[in-house]
Amino acid sequence: MNIRAHLNRIFKIILIALIVLIIMFVLFIAFAIFSFFKDSIIYKNINDYDKCIKSEYYQESISHFPNTIPENIKEANLYCFPSRYEYDGALILLKLKANKKYIENEFHKNKFLNSKTKVGTVQKIYNMPSERVGMEPDKLTYYVLDDKSNYNENGEYFPYFTGIGIDKNYEYILYYYIKPD
Repeated sequence: MNIRAHLNRIFKIILIALIVLIIMFVLFIAFAIFSFFKDSIIYKNINDYDKCIKSEYYQESISHFPNTIPENIKEANLYCFPSRYEYDGALILLKLKANKKYIENEFHKNKFLNSKTKVGTVQKIYNMPSERVGMEPDKLTYYVLDDKSNYNENGEYFPYFTGIGIDKNYEYILYYYIKPD
């Protein structure tokens, strides 16, 4: 066999091996992307509220949320991007249209850093994505849960990470949990 035929044969083997490696690399990247997005579930249907709450990794941070949607609620909107693993980011918002008694009871269940703030007070808000559940952020008075994640934040980042918002007419309550990644 001459040297040219031998080199052609080696070149074909190298080319086939290179093609196989490229195909394997592309499949690996596709699998990695699929795995990443498979875990990035966003719940918006209120019927998925139970799944949303159960899927949050940091259960203690959402203890102020109701266990279930109460029966006497007139309207409910959900936006839930739970953290599935340690160090994941999360955003959970639950807006309920309820009666004044329900909202007052929810307020008194928890301890807030700013519990003396009157409902209807205009507050300087850093970032509250409440539009995702159909509520303008400046239409609520925010009460920040008295917990370790909210203690050491700078005032400019109000309303911090966990709490509730109440509208001035006591018709709506917004439960929120924000965990930056």
